Amino acid sequence: MAFAAVFTACKDPMAEITNADYPRAFSPVGLKVTPATFDVATVTWNVIDGATSYELELSQGDSLLFNNIIATYETESLSQIVTGLIGETQYSIRIKANSFRDGQEDSNWYGVAFKSPAEQIFNAVASADIKTSQMTVHWTPNAVVTKLTVTPDIGDIILTPEDIAAGMKTITGLTPVTQYTISIYNGTQRRGMVTATTKWRPSGDGVVELSLDDDLRTAIADPANVGKIIFLPEGYNYVWSGGTTAVGGFTIYGDPDGDLPIITCSAGTPLAVNGLTSGTDVIHFENVEFDCTNASGYFINQGTDAAGNACHIQSLSFENCVLSGFARSLVRTQALNESFDTIRVNNCVIENRGIESGQNYAVIQSTVAFDAFPNIIFSNTTVNVSHAGFLTISGGVGQPSGNNVLIQNCTFYKTVGSNSATSDNRFFIDAGNNGPVNITINNCIFGSVVGVGNERGYRMNAAGAFTSAGNYATTDWTTVEDLTQTPPMQNIPVSMYNGSCANLFVDPDNGNFHFKDVTFEGKSTAGDPRWW
Repeated sequence: MAFAAVFTACKDPMAEITNADYPRAFSPVGLKVTPATFDVATVTWNVIDGATSYELELSQGDSLLFNNIIATYETESLSQIVTGLIGETQYSIRIKANSFRDGQEDSNWYGVAFKSPAEQIFNAVASADIKTSQMTVHWTPNAVVTKLTVTPDIGDIILTPEDIAAGMKTITGLTPVTQYTISIYNGTQRRGMVTATTKWRPSGDGVVELSLDDDLRTAIADPANVGKIIFLPEGYNYVWSGGTTAVGGFTIYGDPDGDLPIITCSAGTPLAVNGLTSGTDVIHFENVEFDCTNASGYFINQGTDAAGNACHIQSLSFENCVLSGFARSLVRTQALNESFDTIRVNNCVIENRGIESGQNYAVIQSTVAFDAFPNIIFSNTTVNVSHAGFLTISGGVGQPSGNNVLIQNCTFYKTVGSNSATSDNRFFIDAGNNGPVNITINNCIFGSVVGVGNERGYRMNAAGAFTSAGNYATTDWTTVEDLTQTPPMQNIPVSMYNGSCANLFVDPDNGNFHFKDVTFEGKSTAGDPRWW
């Protein structure tokens, strides 16, 4: 059987379009507007063959009507930066191609509508500025503004010249434990919005109110106070000398309407929880400043009870606290089978920790087999100078699986490395000898290591999962990586900021982590929100 082969020549359809004698150029397509900030956007489009340039018109306050043209542009490129936009405002932009061909008209207009993002001149509302019945908001000083609007219930507050110059206003007459939305305006144009919830002041039968002279250790050790809130008044300044053994769960709650009550740990390990073995006890600290510079090194250094039973705590948490001067660890376990179901640190400042020469204890330290930490959570917290490691949960192959670590929106400064050149340097997270552990680090800023050298990021059992997103590091955050080890030493995935801590922060050596570089792309998403 014979076959006949037939070949058909292929043609380039673009060549036909290019060479065709069309009376008008084709309109640009793929027109896209990408906002960079509330007042700047980038406009892009696809190339049109035969176009010498492109014209654009920007209209404000309409949707594709183009009856209020406020800017025109002409460019030979495929993008255009549009500036001078107003936040939360409707715009339309259209484009046409100018043809170089004789006798061919320019293209028709092609347009899209878009709305600019909201402007934000407010700072995040700091916890210290929130009370039970009032809060103070801050914005860019001397900004062109006229009023605040507060919902629910409060309404408009006209700003005085003094308010505007200072960039701050205290709003009074608020209801406790209520979420408020505060907007700032120039006339009818909103320039920023924040939300914040007023604080709670405990009262009732479940509250033990201490006077300025009452002894906190006695209150903690009293079985009648198990499960209760021990309320510390404004001005409470207590010297915690020696250890106290808890007989059950409790809450220490400082007056939210004043300066933080101060607890100075002068000797020994302040809190022992040896006898708490049921797994039902909850220990919580809120609105308290701890100064443990002169204590033995730990806040909790946990062993067994007199009968040899391991402790089992349901929850240990710190909220809006300053935790300063722990020479070694906030929590250390040192016996088999100990467990803290949840350790949570939120909206706190940890500073000057791990300063004991030659020691290498992490903020949370466990190197004992079978100890369990199902949930370790650090959020919205600043760690300012913390020698050695941050988390060491490497108790050996017998340590149970199911441990989870979540670190989000934290700012770290000088937070890993030894405090002496002769000491072993540590990991930011060492979970290398664990059973499987899941580690998540999101939206954090890593600024500088202690600086002795050979600082490390993390290691973990290969069966665990490590995830991260939205993290940044300055150029003086330097950790080493060695993937040949078992388990491998790995760096924490970050986006590198093109500068040191001194370039990014206002005054890091003195604990001021507000952003000096206002162009930093993570300024409203990364790190402890108190600095936004």
